[in-house]
Amino acid sequence: AALISESLRVKSEVNLKDWKRVLESWNASAPIRELRGDEKAEIEKRAEELRNRGEKNRKLRQNWRRRNTLYLTVLIGVVALVLFLSAPVKKAMEPPLTLNMSAREVVESYYEGINTLNQELMEDCIEKELGKSDIGEVTNFFVTSRVRLGYEGESGIVNAGEWTGQGRPAVEAGKHVYGTARLRIEDMGSGKFRVNFEKWMPGIPDDSQQNSVTVIPPRGWEITDLITLEKQKKGNWLIVKRDRTVREISFP
Repeated sequence: AALISESLRVKSEVNLKDWKRVLESWNASAPIRELRGDEKAEIEKRAEELRNRGEKNRKLRQNWRRRNTLYLTVLIGVVALVLFLSAPVKKAMEPPLTLNMSAREVVESYYEGINTLNQELMEDCIEKELGKSDIGEVTNFFVTSRVRLGYEGESGIVNAGEWTGQGRPAVEAGKHVYGTARLRIEDMGSGKFRVNFEKWMPGIPDDSQQNSVTVIPPRGWEITDLITLEKQKKGNWLIVKRDRTVREISFP
């Protein structure tokens, strides 16, 4: 092998005499010889050691891969759990956005938050279960408006307060009225308020309008809420009770 490698070099110094010497040596003693018993036993012993070592390493790698997957799965689960729990824990530790607001300002913020799609502010204004429906609705509109804003450059939502102030003009195709209008708040004392307002939502097409390009007019209700607020340990006011009456508005 060494002679062949040397011969392939560009400036090789190998000549025919070298090849003749090698070939004469092979002719006299042959290029291979039969192993002795002790040599063969030693080679087989080393081969068995290598096989055992390889099998051991394979099993170790396989076990590590299995455990590694388990450890990684557990780690991902722990991280996900921490992230899932950290948001509400962080929220609970932070002071509410309404901390320095008066009771009336909290009421105003809650109902105006519907128009601004500010679900975070609304959550700090009202007891969780009491405001679940309103906040869920606002969250859905917020997500929809942001997706549409990203694709079309506009939210497609017409502010109900501004729309009412303009005399309820016809709404363009593809746009929807949502929110509160004509908000009136009456302080009844002792943390109690009477709130009157209009609530507007996108219209729902009937069967004959499903495939029509006709603009569906919005739906409206006149709502009266009798609400009660209580001062919390953190010093903020919170809406803890609400009695609601609803009357549908004929439109247009």
